[in-house]
Amino acid sequence: MESLKILNQNFEISSQFLQSIFDKLGDSVKIIDKNFEIIFINEVAEKNIGKQLGFTIGGKCHEEFYGAENVCSFCAVSKVFETGKEEFVEYSSIAESGEKRFYELRIFPVKDDFANVNQVIEVSRDVTERKRLEERLIYSEKLALLGEISMGVAHEIRNPLTGIRLGLDVLSENVKKDPENSEIIESIVKDVHRLDSVLNQMLDFTKEKTLEKKAANLLENLENALFFIKRLAKKQKVSIVKNYDPILKILHFADVNQIQQVFLNILLNAVQSMENGGTLFLTVNQLKDGTEFIFTDTGYGISEENQKKLFNLFFTTKPNGTGIGLTMSNRIIKAHNGTIVIESEEKKGTTVRIFLPKLN
Repeated sequence: MESLKILNQNFEISSQFLQSIFDKLGDSVKIIDKNFEIIFINEVAEKNIGKQLGFTIGGKCHEEFYGAENVCSFCAVSKVFETGKEEFVEYSSIAESGEKRFYELRIFPVKDDFANVNQVIEVSRDVTERKRLEERLIYSEKLALLGEISMGVAHEIRNPLTGIRLGLDVLSENVKKDPENSEIIESIVKDVHRLDSVLNQMLDFTKEKTLEKKAANLLENLENALFFIKRLAKKQKVSIVKNYDPILKILHFADVNQIQQVFLNILLNAVQSMENGGTLFLTVNQLKDGTEFIFTDTGYGISEENQKKLFNLFFTTKPNGTGIGLTMSNRIIKAHNGTIVIESEEKKGTTVRIFLPKLN
C-alpha cells in the first residue's frame, strides 16, 4: 500500500499505521478482491478463526474462514461484485465455548474511476450483547402484559372459587354420613385448592422481583433445599449420592432465597421422576470463574421433542404440574448471570447443570 498525504501536508499514513488503527477496532475487517483472495485483514478477524495476523493474506476467504474449496453458496461478497451494491447480513455461529453468538455483516463495494468493483470491504460486528438486551426487553414487555392479563383472570376466577369453597363447606356437613359423597367433595376441594395454588404461582411469576444479593456460599442453600426433599426421597426409595469438590471456597453474589428456590425446584423434579425408586447424584465442582452444580437422576427422562419446550411457561409433563417452576428457575439463574442446561434421554434419566459465576 502506497503512503498517502493528508491536506497536502507532510504527514504520511503508512500501511503499518493503517493496520494498527484497524487492529484496534472491535469489528472484524477484511478486504477481498475479485478472486476471493484476502488482501487485507485486521487482528480481530484473524483471532476469530484462531490465526496469527497476516497468515491469511493471499488465501481464499472461503478456504480460510469456512474450510470450503469453492465459493460458499450463501456468499454475500459475490453478490456485491455482481450488483455493485452494499449488502447487509445477520448470522449466528457457535463459539469454541459452545455459546451461540450473533453477528451483523456489512459488505461495501470499492469502485475504481470506471465504477468497476475490484475489491470489497467486509465488516463484521459481534452484536450478541445487544441481541440479549433486546430479548430481555421483549421478555419484560411480554411479562408485563401477562401480569395485566393474570390479574384480570385471577380476579374473575377467584370470586367463583370462593363461592364454590363456601358451598362445599355447607354441603360437607350434610354428607358426612355418606362415605361416597364425602370422597367426591374432598376431591372437589382438592381441585379448588390446586386452582388457587396455580393462580398464586402465576401472579408470583409475573411480579418483578428485586434481587436481594449478598455474598454467600451457595452450598449451604443446596443443603437447605435437600433437607426439604429428603422425606419425599425416602418415601419413593430414592437414594442421594453427593460428590462435592473438597476445596469448595467460592463465594457468590446472589439472592440466596431465590437460588434456594431454584435448587428446590430441580431436586423436586428429579425425585418426582423416580416414582419407583432410583438414585439422585449431586455434584458440585469449583471452576476457575464460578461453581457448577450438577443434578443427575435415573428417572424416566424427557423426550427430545419435550426438551425444546422445558422453559416455556405452563409447559409440563407432570399430571399435576403447573409448568411454572422451570421457567421461574431459568429466569432467576439468568438474573444472576448464570446458565442452566438440561440434558436428558427417555428411560435413561436427566442431568441439570447450573453454572453460577463467583463473587468478583
